[in-house]
Amino acid sequence: FLHGEWELFRACLKQDVHLLVDVLLATGVRWGEVTALRVGDITFQGDTAVLHIVRAWSKRAPDDTDPVRAGEGETSSWKLGAPKSKRGRYVMTDGELTSRLREVTAPCKPSEYVFRTREGNPWRYPDFHTRRWAPARQEAVKRGLTKHATPHMLRHTTVVWALAAGIPIQVISEMLGHASIQITYDVYGGLIDVRDPALAQAMAAAMTTVGTAIVAGPSREEIETRPVRPGARGEWRRRIS
Repeated sequence: FLHGEWELFRACLKQDVHLLVDVLLATGVRWGEVTALRVGDITFQGDTAVLHIVRAWSKRAPDDTDPVRAGEGETSSWKLGAPKSKRGRYVMTDGELTSRLREVTAPCKPSEYVFRTREGNPWRYPDFHTRRWAPARQEAVKRGLTKHATPHMLRHTTVVWALAAGIPIQVISEMLGHASIQITYDVYGGLIDVRDPALAQAMAAAMTTVGTAIVAGPSREEIETRPVRPGARGEWRRRIS
C-alpha cells in the first residue's frame, strides 16, 4: 500500500477491526499469530507494549486426531499451535497504538483473546475476509483504489515502509519471524536490493510514492527463529512511528 491508499482502505473498514489491522501493519506479524494473541501476552512498559508471539491459529488437517480444546477457542476446523517459525518472538508498539491496546485489554482476563468478533470469538480469516475485508475493498474501489488489496499486503507494506525509514533489514527480518536473513532476501530481494542498505532505503522510499508500485507476493516461509530482545523491537517501533 501507498500511504494514501492505506488511509483510503482503512476508512472503508468497520471500526471494530481498526485496531487489529493497525497492529498488523505496525508489527508485520502474521494473521494467525495476531488473532491468537491473548491479553496475558502483552506487557505494558510506559508508552510501549511488548507483544509476545508464542502461538498461532492454523487449519486443522482432515486426519488430525488431537482433541478439540473448546475452552481455548478451538473448533473442528481450527487449532492452536506454535508460530510458523516454531519459536516465540517479541514485537513492540508505542505511542497512540499502545494506548489503544491498553484501553481495550484493561477490562479483560489474561486468558482472553485480544481481537474478537462481536460474538466474543477469536477472528477467523474466512470470517474476517468475508465480513470486513471484502466489503471494505469493494467500497475502496468505488472511491478510487486500483490495487487488488489483500490482508497479506499489510505484512509486505510493513517491510517496505520500514526499509524506507532506514530500518536495517536484519531488524526487519527478526521482527517478521523469519528463520534466517536469507529468507528475507529470498522474499524481498527480487523487489528491493536489500543487501545494500542505502539502495534498499532509496528503492523502498520510491515505492511509497509511485502509484504503480506493487509489493511482492508471498514466498517460501521459515522453519524456526531465535527469540528477539524486546529492546530491538522497541528501537524499530520508535524509528518508524
